Amino acid sequence: MQIIFSRFSIDSDKIFTLRTVEDTLRLKKYTDEHQPKSAVVVGGGFIGIEVAENLRELGIDVTLVEAADQLMAPFDRDMASFIHAEIRKNSVHLMLDTMVEGFADTDCGIDVKFKSAPTLHTDMVVMAIGVAPETTLAKEAGLELGIKGSIVVNDKMETSIPDIYAVGDAVQIKNFVTDTDTLISLAGPANKQGSSQRKNHALFSFFFQHFNIFCLRYRLCFSVNLFII
Repeated sequence: MQIIFSRFSIDSDKIFTLRTVEDTLRLKKYTDEHQPKSAVVVGGGFIGIEVAENLRELGIDVTLVEAADQLMAPFDRDMASFIHAEIRKNSVHLMLDTMVEGFADTDCGIDVKFKSAPTLHTDMVVMAIGVAPETTLAKEAGLELGIKGSIVVNDKMETSIPDIYAVGDAVQIKNFVTDTDTLISLAGPANKQGSSQRKNHALFSFFFQHFNIFCLRYRLCFSVNLFII
């Protein structure tokens, strides 16, 4: 048995993260080939809930674990209660206010160790505990960074350096409701931001000419002079 009870040390073929399309394909391949009976999904945000839903539809016994006392942290508590009810209605086990401390890889699955609950044995684990912008290239290029190292842009998605634009999960934008700086790591806004930049002919041409060279990660990209995710 391989012990990996370091909280964020993930070194097992039974533990998955979801960041790219390839991650999704790897997870699908594992469920097809190994037919797991149970799964633990760590993280109660958009990705965690969607993963739990899809695994449950495959007939897998799913436990959804969240360190906070509610799912979907941006939601008000009364709204989150509807989500909790729907999760339980679909026979997903919900563990709120529960912190994962580590994992133990075994021959027949993986043990999930919690800070304040008994260890849970499962066939697989999906980690969906949030994302952070990967903006190393932006930092090295001298661009202004904001929340969690995200890229600061104006209303035209232009960075602090003229003629360099950024779109997607890596950018800091204004919340239309509160007019405060925020991060929205969702495919919908990322796609719309990218589409809006097609109005810039130079950007559009550069995108297709250099996509294979500069597109470093799934969904997020810099354009014109730089691509980042």
